[in-house]
Formats: sequence, structure tokens, C-alpha cells
Amino acid sequence: MARSDQNTYTICPLDNGPTEVADGSLSGQRQATPTPSHKIRRKILIAVLLAECLLTVLLLPSDFVISKRWAIFVHAGGSNNPPPPQTWSHALSDPPLGSAFPQLGNSERPVMGDPGECRGFLVVPVGNCSSCLKVDLQAWSKSSSEIGLKLVLVSTGIDEQVRVFQREHKIDSPIVRDPRGEITKKLNAFWTGRPYLFGRNGKLAWISMTPLDAQFPANDATFRQAMEKLR
Repeated sequence: MARSDQNTYTICPLDNGPTEVADGSLSGQRQATPTPSHKIRRKILIAVLLAECLLTVLLLPSDFVISKRWAIFVHAGGSNNPPPPQTWSHALSDPPLGSAFPQLGNSERPVMGDPGECRGFLVVPVGNCSSCLKVDLQAWSKSSSEIGLKLVLVSTGIDEQVRVFQREHKIDSPIVRDPRGEITKKLNAFWTGRPYLFGRNGKLAWISMTPLDAQFPANDATFRQAMEKLR
């Protein structure tokens, strides 16, 4: 209270702090106004964040592990039979797409043979055990020819095993001899019968990720996409 000259008292309103108004804001409270320095710092932080995002996008493709996992993820989305989890770890050792077909030793001679009129090669490592192979090679050879591919087999068997293999399966597809398993290892054929698509230039265009699928890969979306890119 405040006393006046007329011996009367005047009641002064109490300051109860800011009060809430209808729009939800507080009256009686000073609003902070951004200063020019705050605006500059905000712009710098935004620029740094955008630069980090750009660098991440540019560097990710050069990271082999990340790019390989992304390729497997894309393949899983386009495949009728997504790869089982254990395939993901094995596939990290796959040769990169665009790499040349492995050569034996220091030889520069193409081991897949002359492509002729075909669009490319469907390479299938068969190991040295025909009984372990679930693939119908006769049907695969025919299906390969129908879409302009040449079926090429890679065998780690000795001469006699190869002859028996050809006789049992009644196939005339070319067989690449790989007695020491060099090509099989470089291809990362971690299951017998895993198919690989190579172009006429001998460059890798597609790798199967479905070890439980013994069907010809023509129905695989990623295989069809790779075929469309072959020249």
C-alpha cells in the first residue's frame, strides 16, 4: 500500500509475473530477439550439416563393405527368393560387378571361349561332384541359348571326372578346367551351382544370391535388369 497526502491509502496491484493470454503466449514476458550474430551462427551450422550429408553420399559408394551390403539389400528386394541371413556375410567376399573373369595363373587367354553371336556367358561352377549339383544343366543350357547366353561350366575335377560328368549330364557346354580351384575361389562360389552372368567383354554383370534356388534365374528381377544392360 501507498499512503497519500489526504491520509488515505491506495492499493497497488501486485506483480504476479507473466500471465497466459488466449493465444497461449505469456504476457509481461520479454521475447528474445535473434541478434545478427545468432543468425550467422545458425547459417554456419546449417551449412556444415549439409556439407557432412554431401560428403556421406559421395563417400558411401567407395566403401566396399557398405556398397556390397547395399547391393545385397537391393538384390533381396528384387529376388523372388530373398537370400538367407548367412548369405549376406559370405557375399561380402564376392568379386565386384564389372570385374573381369578370373584367369588361370598369368595367362591372358580368355578361358570362356569366343562369345560368337551370344550376348554373354552364364558361368556355373560345378566343383568336382556331379551328385551334389541340383541344377538341371541340360535345361539351363537350352534356356541360356534361348535368351542369347552361352552356358559355361567351371570344374575342379580331374580329366576322368570331367568326362564322367559330361557323359552323365549329356551336355556339350564348354567346361573351364580349374584343378586348383583358383577360379572358383576368386568367384567366391561358396555353393556348388552358383550362377554368374558375364557380358561379351568378360565383365561380371550379375551374381546369384539365392543358394536354395535351383531354378534358371530368368525370373529373377535383378538378373533381368542385368540382361537388359548387356550389349
